[in-house]
Parts: sequence; structure tokens; C-alpha cells
Amino acid sequence: MVLSVAGFGVATYLTTVHYANVPLACSASGLVDCSKMVTSQYSVVPGTSVPITVPGMAFFLVSLGLAIAQYLRPQRTDLRQAHFGWSVLGLLTVFYLVYVELVEIHHICIWCTAVHILILLTLFTTAWRLHEVLVDQFIASFQSAPEELVLDFDATDNPLYGQQEGRFFHGYYDSYCYLPLYVFCGQQLLCAYLRPSRIDGAKHAAAILKLLVARLRQKWPQVRIVFRGDSGFCRQRIINYCERSGVNYIIGLARNARLQAITEFLELAMKDSFEQTGLKQREVGEFVYAAQSWARERRVITRLEYGEQGNNPRYVVTNLTGQAKALYDDLYCQRGEAENRIKEAQVGLFATRTSCQYFQ
Repeated sequence: MVLSVAGFGVATYLTTVHYANVPLACSASGLVDCSKMVTSQYSVVPGTSVPITVPGMAFFLVSLGLAIAQYLRPQRTDLRQAHFGWSVLGLLTVFYLVYVELVEIHHICIWCTAVHILILLTLFTTAWRLHEVLVDQFIASFQSAPEELVLDFDATDNPLYGQQEGRFFHGYYDSYCYLPLYVFCGQQLLCAYLRPSRIDGAKHAAAILKLLVARLRQKWPQVRIVFRGDSGFCRQRIINYCERSGVNYIIGLARNARLQAITEFLELAMKDSFEQTGLKQREVGEFVYAAQSWARERRVITRLEYGEQGNNPRYVVTNLTGQAKALYDDLYCQRGEAENRIKEAQVGLFATRTSCQYFQ
């Protein structure tokens, strides 16, 4: 609303100056010369004597009306979509006017530039508000405040078969692809963030987590939030944020020599038991561990298996309390459901469709 009011004020000032035939409060020499713009043929609507600032006033007035309507009816997602579409229309006008200033007139009007910036900011704001629809719909699905929310973060490949902007070859997926980030809570999608594949799989995950936690706690201050992800999300920035902000986490921990050294004797004992009985061996335990980059030790849960395929260890770092086996089997292993939700989005909603050449 503030952007709309400011834009309407600037457009009204420019319209008043036009009809009063008085000079603008602006430089009149050099590249910045407002008088060149306001006295040119481009200062009026083509084919009329109406100053082009009048449609500008109308644009910001409609934008203000849409902003007020969203404030009064925040559950109306169609109002957000309409506001975003209206902002895109304004952006097209900005492109035209900037072209006129730079190519046709060869001078810049500082007041026009202010209007252009306000339209751009309106576009960015409406785009973000549109993105919040997923979270707002998720919140509206609850009749009462939940006690706990488990946020599943997962990255996947989006294969590319053309010359799309930002395409890179990803060694793990053995193909050219994008690497979108998905966030689910149960069966509901909270975020789908398109990214190029030449990045760390956890890139921007911490920022998205902060935004989600802030919004969810704004609605439910007492809700317990759990961050859940595979070893690709075991990053100091994420873990440190969770510990500072009172967010629980249970995250996969990549296997390394130090971890294997801790569980080596138990693995040998399991191997002996398997060779004697022929039965698959499974143990869930825990210990404290600190990677070299960690400032302190943290709780690590280990799930060890030995069978016909040999040794198969898994490690998980968490700040949750409770029995290790329950945390691993009943909580961490359930993150596989997020992968099912991603498959549903890709197959049922054509989320992998990348017919557009541009990254957007």
C-alpha cells in the first residue's frame, strides 16, 4: 500500500505540473533533463492530449485498491494473482518508457525514474506475496494450532533436453538438469524453488527455513518445528540457526572415516553374528560426535545393518530427545514420504516441464 500511495503521489505531481504549465523541480541540463521528457511527444498518450502520467495515476490507484482488498481478505489468492498480473503490465510500460528516454530522447527524467522504481518494487512485492499463497493455504487448513510441524527439505533433479538458460551437467544425476528445492509438511507443499544445478544442494535452504519458521511462528507462537533432511542438508548454517532459534532438527550425516572408526567394533560383531546365523543383523545406537568444523559435540544416532550385501551404516545428527531407535525409525525414516510427494508433483502436475528457454 505504501508503494501505491507513493507512486500515486508522484504521478499526481507530474500531472499537476503538466496542466499548470510550470517547470518541474528537476535538473535541466546534462543527461538528467526532465524538461526534455515532459515536453516531448511521448509525454502524452498517443493520439490524445492526455499526459501519460494520468494512466500512471490509474495504475497506482488500482494497485492500491488491490492491496487494500488483499488486506481485508487475505484468504483470496485470486486477488494476489490479479495484483501480480497488474504489476507485470506496469513493468511492460516501464520497459517502453525507459526505451523512449534512452533511445529516442537521450535524456532521463528523475521523476519518471522514481515511478519506474516504484513499479518494480510493486512487482517484487506482489511476486513474493504470490509465493506466500502456499504457506497461507497450509495455515488455513488447520482448525486449531498444531503441536508440531515437521518440515521436509529435499532437492531433486529436473532434467533438461534443450538449451535452457542456466543448464549445467550434474555428475550425480548424470544429466543436464535444474536442481529445484522442495519443502513439504506432511502431504502439503510449502515451497518449490527452482535453482540451477551447479550449486550446493543445500543452497538457500537456511534462508527459506528462516522465512518459513518466522511465518509459522507468527501464526502459532508455541508450535514445535522440526527440520528434517538428508545428509545433503547437514550444513553448519542450518544447524546453527536451528539451535539459536529453538528449532529441532534431525539430519542425515555423511559417512566418514571417523564415524566408521567409532562403530567399527560393533560392525565386526554384527558380521560374526550374520556368518553364524545367516540372519540379517540390525542395531540402532547413539554417541556424541563433533566434526572438525563443529564448535561442540552433538548427538549422533547410528543405524547399522549387516546382511548379504555386507555392511550398510547410516548416521543421523539431531538435537531431539528420546529413544534413538524411535527417532530413527519413526521420525527420520518417514522423510521418504517427501520423495513420494515430489514424484506426485513431477508426474501429476508436470513439475519437470521446462518448455520455456529462459530460467524463471
